[in-house]
Amino acid sequence: EECYGLGVQHLHDEIDFLVVNLPLPWAFECTFCAVDKLSSRGVVCVFDSNLHEDTCRFLRCEGFSQIDYVDDDNPNVQASLFLRSTNFLNAVRADLLPDRRREAGDGEARFDANRYMQKFIYPERSQGQSDWQDIEYFQSHYDRFKKNLPQHLSISASQEGEDILLMRLLGKRAHEKGFYVDIGAHHPVRFSNTLRLYLGGWRGINIEPNATLIELFHRYRQRDINLNCGVSDKAGQIDYFEFEEPALNTCDPVTAQNYVRLGCVQKGVRSIAVRPLDHILNEHLPDDCEITFLNIDIEGHELSALMSMDWKRRRPLVACIEALTSEQSNLITEFLRQQDYALVAKTMNSMFFMAQGAQ
Repeated sequence: EECYGLGVQHLHDEIDFLVVNLPLPWAFECTFCAVDKLSSRGVVCVFDSNLHEDTCRFLRCEGFSQIDYVDDDNPNVQASLFLRSTNFLNAVRADLLPDRRREAGDGEARFDANRYMQKFIYPERSQGQSDWQDIEYFQSHYDRFKKNLPQHLSISASQEGEDILLMRLLGKRAHEKGFYVDIGAHHPVRFSNTLRLYLGGWRGINIEPNATLIELFHRYRQRDINLNCGVSDKAGQIDYFEFEEPALNTCDPVTAQNYVRLGCVQKGVRSIAVRPLDHILNEHLPDDCEITFLNIDIEGHELSALMSMDWKRRRPLVACIEALTSEQSNLITEFLRQQDYALVAKTMNSMFFMAQGAQ
């Protein structure tokens, strides 16, 4: 470990392309030492990235965007590219927001990506008075922003680009007004796999146990049904582990322990009401309403939510399910295989399934 780290530190030239193909103990050390030597357009390729969770998490925290490549024959084997996406965004010309321009030094107005992204931060974390209006601002400028990007690029609100992959899987149906169910919806903009659909005229059900966050859905997703509860295979009360980073909140004690072990700050534990998904859908969804997209991201409790729905009666076209470990991935894949769903795509932590025979 010391040898690899010192070797990288002693390099004098900038690195344009770093390939990390090392056993677990040394990969993180090598990457940690190399990041400061990467050029402004530097790219990192991590082999077996599904095994190097700490390395991948570190690179994401350093501002890199992650793109995963999965072996078709073995979905548990993958490599990932890490790109400095903010450098590209900062270089985009911004005719986009004439009232939010800054001078770039050469007299041209350029888009301030950092300030633009601040609107996704929780209101309670913002400093002072802000005129950024989250989804309202996003909606009003979304189309204009897209026109300033090259045609082959897309805007993603998801954590790992799931919404872009979803549009590819849906094909023509992406432009029809479908219905989604988002369990563990978290936030109407930040890390949202359904924002893009909502902006396209879709509607759905958002389920989120965090009372503060569900208020944002009431405000910004007024076409949707927004429910403040958890989902599990049995109705009742369950422990809900809350973290300083609310995207990590979970009902799974093992996942909570793992987050604490990784240094994540836990704020506390409280009891929340949980309901089977079937009960929720029977109450809020007519029998003739087809679920086009099912999204479940509840930090280790996904299988319990999956088992709480009647899969013979409700047949989502596409399901995106988070799996944080290979064991969870295998259990979820096997369960959905028994429901006649096939694994068709994967990002670092999200798996996409489609109903067998779906067009």
